[in-house]
Amino acid sequence: MNNNLYRLQQHDEPRVSIKNVIFPRAGLDHKQASKSGTLTLPGTLINEWLNNNSNLNVFDEIVSTINNNIQSSGLWKDLKKSLNRTERVNRMMMYYFIDNNWRVEGVYSLFSPSNNWTLRMTERNNKEYLQAKQVDLFGLTKEYGAVLERTLKDKNHIILN
Repeated sequence: MNNNLYRLQQHDEPRVSIKNVIFPRAGLDHKQASKSGTLTLPGTLINEWLNNNSNLNVFDEIVSTINNNIQSSGLWKDLKKSLNRTERVNRMMMYYFIDNNWRVEGVYSLFSPSNNWTLRMTERNNKEYLQAKQVDLFGLTKEYGAVLERTLKDKNHIILN
């Protein structure tokens, strides 16, 4: 047997192994959230940015108006920095049929050198918004799980995109 083919290693507890071995091998950095809190954004922001690489400063006034608190300006500044330096953006969309209408539930995940973010789709007063927050990878998996739970609860005809 060639000793160079396999190398066995003993790792720490599972949580530490996931953080230090599995995530780095999958190309995912385990970043801690540097700020807590949630930032509400226009529902169109992520698509406009993805499709047109829009100047994010055009959203400054509307983000300020929607959030109207001091903490939001720091979160918005951090999110703009992350969007401008993003390494990849993923999304999970779930479509479901209820009350004779198709509905959507989804979350975007954004990975940048500075912070990881989730942008969860929400609806308020028949308008679409995004709830953005900094997350570590455990928070990211929790957010994906929450989308699945909300979508699968008492619903039929699910489509995953």
